[in-house]
Amino acid sequence: MLEWNDDRWGDGGKPEDYQDYISNEPRTYADRMVELLVSSDMIPRVPYGDLKEKERKFGQAKERFFLWALRQADQQQLWAVLPSVKQQLSFFIMLRGWYAGRAMLYKTPDGATAADITVFDPMHTTYGVGQGGLAWMCHKVIRTSEEIEAEFGIPPNDLLFKPAVEGTVAGETQTGWEVLDFYDRQFNYVVIGKEMVKGPVPHGASRVPGFVGMAGANPFVQRLDEKNIKWLMAETGESVYSADRIVYDALNKVLSDRRTLVHRQLQPGYVLESETGTKTLTENPYVERSEVPLKKGERLTPLQLQEMTRDTDLLLAQLTGEAQRGSLPHTAYGEIQFQLSGFAINTLRQGLDLRIQPGVLALKHAYMQIASLLCEQYSSGAYLPVTA
Repeated sequence: MLEWNDDRWGDGGKPEDYQDYISNEPRTYADRMVELLVSSDMIPRVPYGDLKEKERKFGQAKERFFLWALRQADQQQLWAVLPSVKQQLSFFIMLRGWYAGRAMLYKTPDGATAADITVFDPMHTTYGVGQGGLAWMCHKVIRTSEEIEAEFGIPPNDLLFKPAVEGTVAGETQTGWEVLDFYDRQFNYVVIGKEMVKGPVPHGASRVPGFVGMAGANPFVQRLDEKNIKWLMAETGESVYSADRIVYDALNKVLSDRRTLVHRQLQPGYVLESETGTKTLTENPYVERSEVPLKKGERLTPLQLQEMTRDTDLLLAQLTGEAQRGSLPHTAYGEIQFQLSGFAINTLRQGLDLRIQPGVLALKHAYMQIASLLCEQYSSGAYLPVTA
């Protein structure tokens, strides 16, 4: 979000002329990684092998069905003023390290079959695992009174509990309620506050119609600490920032210090020598064409400019180098200062592939789960055929 709070000053407060500088490196890195994942090609394919022609046609129909479901889901996201399913999954995989969502078929009022693929924010999604997969899933989101009334037909005044949050948006006070969307292996429930506004409603799937997963190869690891077993979940499903969070903080501090000194050099301090030692200037002597009236014997002397320590450049080079090793080299953004050999270009490309590969695998797993859920529901025979 290009926000950074320098807490080095403690309770004393930072000087008024201190100039904060926030590097755009984290934002450009995130944008680049998300764009790379979004631009990746996805080819849904049912392996044919030595299958006969009739069985191959079934596989082709399955591929077309999945493509139909994705197209319909993306159209729904478009009309809801949201990015496509792939864009949302790519964003959360890269910046949360996890993905989650719901994949269901439902019937329109005229009985036609429609697909619903909704991506959840993993940070606000909880789940439980049982034998054979998910046992339950719950997604929490803040809804306004207008959204609740439009979706559930419940006027806000009829809710038994006070709003969970209140805030000001564009100068207008708004309130919101925590809406819990809960799924188990049979039913769907919606709870606002402690009031169930929907359910139990059968969702029509043979299992929890949700998908969840993580990026990276870190499994859930246990450790024994003071005779207590702890889960090291913080290292599981990490975002692309896992290696650079501390580096970015240090980088911002060094750049802020340097910017502050550059700013102070525009109007450095001065010594005004007078007979009584109490004389002050009413105007800024550094303003262009300013005049400073002095009596005989009085003298205005600028103070020596404060400079960064000689080791600053070494520290800055180390920080930027570590930031690149934990993210992407500058060549990934097209910054090539000199001609590179083919071997060097391939080496840099391999480094980029290693960074994007966990996200590609996570996106693949998400689509596999979505396809499995939708195809399983469609094959139950409870829905009318669709035309892809």
